[in-house]
Amino acid sequence: MNLKSKFTIAAVFLFLLIAIFVFAIPSLIGFLLTCLIIAAAYDLFMRRQRLATRSLNLALRAACHRKASISKIATAFARYGPLRGPCYEYARRLTVGEDPVHAAAASRVPLQLGTAVAMSTTSQAAQVESQDDVDQPYSSAGSSALPAYSQILYLTMAATITCVVLTFVTVSILPIIEQMIQEFGVTMEPYEWLIVGTTPTWIAITVMVLILLMMIPILARTDHFTIPILNAFRLSPLAAQSRADILEGLADATEAGMPLSRAIEIAGQISLNSNQRWSFQNASHLIQQGASAADALYQNGWINGEEVIWLRDAPPLRFAQLLRHFGRQGIRDAQANLQWLMGILFPMMVVLLGIAVLSYAYGFLGTIMQLITLLA
Repeated sequence: MNLKSKFTIAAVFLFLLIAIFVFAIPSLIGFLLTCLIIAAAYDLFMRRQRLATRSLNLALRAACHRKASISKIATAFARYGPLRGPCYEYARRLTVGEDPVHAAAASRVPLQLGTAVAMSTTSQAAQVESQDDVDQPYSSAGSSALPAYSQILYLTMAATITCVVLTFVTVSILPIIEQMIQEFGVTMEPYEWLIVGTTPTWIAITVMVLILLMMIPILARTDHFTIPILNAFRLSPLAAQSRADILEGLADATEAGMPLSRAIEIAGQISLNSNQRWSFQNASHLIQQGASAADALYQNGWINGEEVIWLRDAPPLRFAQLLRHFGRQGIRDAQANLQWLMGILFPMMVVLLGIAVLSYAYGFLGTIMQLITLLA
């Protein structure tokens, strides 16, 4: 099955969900559940793009280390994958002799700062160390977020299936029971069981879906969900990974002898996120006005108050080591915080799902039992 067929099937599936929960059976829970499924599909696409970005940067950095052709790598990634469009333009620009960093910025290729530094320097030692250091943060961040992502995916599928089944019962079976009640001339008393049972059901499912929607900014890349409190408490491993990539690139530039102000300018050029570009431009402006690099990074949120104290007056080698340590420590903190959060939320949402199913079964079966009792 090719990529177009997969996108077509996914689009048809999403359209059917929207048609069922928004148009055919309009309700708040249907709308929230549709938003959750669309967000899950979008995050799945973004994860595929992030994996391609990682592979591209590792390949480009290896080519810089071995003095191989960068244009061949760009051409290879231009043949297939989510980055084929930007990589095609990147390969075209490299062919005519443009600077690799400027060509990447113009082509909107998701170039990491460490890769751009490797392209701009000739220090083999810095490139070798950078290549060894990049793999560890990526693998640790990906492995830490996977259990939480699987739990959220499981709960999303469980909530979707539960809503589909309960909606089917409400639309297809309850009208038959109503008709039976009317034909036998029974009073409206059996509906009391149904009202008592179904009301907690939809409340529990709504709360569960709202909690799942709140988890999207934590598990998804926070470039598109800029929430300061998440960055302050370091709840997102992907946000911590993005920060670690920047600090790794600045450490590579320091070890390669590149002025940190120049590395910050390069970071602002290659960044595809407007918030990041503004932060780097502001940091570069502060350095030009005489502020230290540590203070400039601190004022723009790339390091915290404790870290800036360690970086002040540190020699270049120690400065680079501290930057790498801060980036990796941020990933470890995000991993621990996410595991702690999911340790609380996952059992709670499983209990909510069980309450929803139990209460609906209580109301539905209670209605049938009382109807049978009255007719006996």
